[in-house]
Formats: sequence, C-alpha cells, structure tokens
Amino acid sequence: MTGVLTDSCLQYKCARVKESGPTPPCPDTCDDGVKVLADSTRYTTSKPVLYRSKEEMQLDIMTNGPIVASIMIYYDLMFYRTGVYRNTSVNPIGGHGGKQSVSELKLVRVIGWGVEESSKELYWLIANSWGYS
Repeated sequence: MTGVLTDSCLQYKCARVKESGPTPPCPDTCDDGVKVLADSTRYTTSKPVLYRSKEEMQLDIMTNGPIVASIMIYYDLMFYRTGVYRNTSVNPIGGHGGKQSVSELKLVRVIGWGVEESSKELYWLIANSWGYS
C-alpha cells in the first residue's frame, strides 16, 4: 500500500525520532480503532511542480487546494505569535548533529495568501506541518 491516509483516519502527530533511530512503523488502524484496509482512501502526488511565478502558485491553490513548499526555519520563528512573520535572525534551525545548515529546509502547506494593509506587502498563509503549535 502506498500513499498518505486522510486526516479523518489518522491525524498527523509530531513524532520525535532520533536521527540514527529507526523510523516508527506505519499504524494498521485509524485513530478511531477501525482497521486500515488495502482499499482505504490514500493520497499520492505526481512529480514536484516548479512554479515560475507567484501567480502560478496562487492559481494552483485556487484550482486544486493547498500546495507544499519548502522554507528555511530561523531561530526567531520560535518566538512568533501573530501577524505577518518577518525573519530577523541569521541563525537557521536544523542541520545534523546540532550543526546549523543552510540546506536544512522544512515542508509547509501553503493554504492561501493576502496583502498586509499597512505595508501592502504580499504574504503567504502557511499551515504548520512539524508540531502541534
């Protein structure tokens, strides 16, 4: 079986796994205890899409729903609470063995966009995909 189960079957839960440790096994039951069957609804994707413009991204979101993007996570994001986030840190979070690495990117769901009233700056509305808050 391949593909990702629906959130109604198995909601995402942050799992802390040591880098050198084994990947936890996939569950064989949904959160409500119902057994996952071979014909359970699963989602897969085609090859990655490389957008040439923000307008292409916006059109895809309007037509097909959320898209996935990779972003660099900086230390100051841990203190972000509300409004439009603007990076003020030079320290990316991540890397291997505690080392910071500019190649460490995180995946997020881009679910929309808007324009900030005061600055008239475009922003992307993203959904957290790496924890509970």
